[in-house]
Amino acid sequence: MLIAQGVVGAVYIHDCPLLPFIPFYLLVMGGSILLFCLIDCNVICFGSVFIFYFFWFFAGNVCIYAIYPLLPSYDKNTTQDYCNKTLYLFAFWTTNMTYVVFGVIFLSWCCCEQQESDDAQMPVQV
Repeated sequence: MLIAQGVVGAVYIHDCPLLPFIPFYLLVMGGSILLFCLIDCNVICFGSVFIFYFFWFFAGNVCIYAIYPLLPSYDKNTTQDYCNKTLYLFAFWTTNMTYVVFGVIFLSWCCCEQQESDDAQMPVQV
């Protein structure tokens, strides 16, 4: 998903005058996968990259969801305040999918923790 975000951000880099940060946001999100692959990180380096990624994701959320109620114009010819439909909807849905993936991971972790605590409380039968 990150690679696709980088590609879509690069392809549509100039196609959202309404909020030019959106394609740049996607481009950096896609580039972050390269950062993780190329850097031999220790804990401090990994923590710094994670903190940057977290705040970058938050900034992208603010931009994407801020114009959602406006339902941006997708027609390049009618107004200066447009955003390419493919670009905007891709950014919107990949951001939503990120929340879904994190939710599933969190729920899976909670279930595993509950299972481990249940297993620890069971008496051992001889």
